[in-house]
Amino acid sequence: MSVGTQLPVDDLRTIELDEARGRLHIAQGVGGGLPLVVTDLSGRLLNRVTAVADISNLVLSDDGRILHAAQGFNRIIALDAATLTIIASYPAPPGPTCTPSNRPGRKSAGSSTPASVPAVC
Repeated sequence: MSVGTQLPVDDLRTIELDEARGRLHIAQGVGGGLPLVVTDLSGRLLNRVTAVADISNLVLSDDGRILHAAQGFNRIIALDAATLTIIASYPAPPGPTCTPSNRPGRKSAGSSTPASVPAVC
């Protein structure tokens, strides 16, 4: 008996839904050099973004244009959500954890990161 599609990942850290584009962005965690994986809503592989690896968390901007990725524990990568190309990279503020977020009610990252790249630290 099958319960669904096996996701094309080696490790699973977090999933971010891009409902407008019908995609799932999947972070595979830090330390293994595993790339960002993009699937359709059924879990079928669309892309492995090898330029972006070691992702600990993902957040799609409220307007759906930018996918923020916490790379390792020291960088925030901004990707164009439509093309999945890197458009910016920022050092993450110091602290035990830092995950990108632009959801209401969450504070923005420290002074080393532009205010347009909010984070939960």
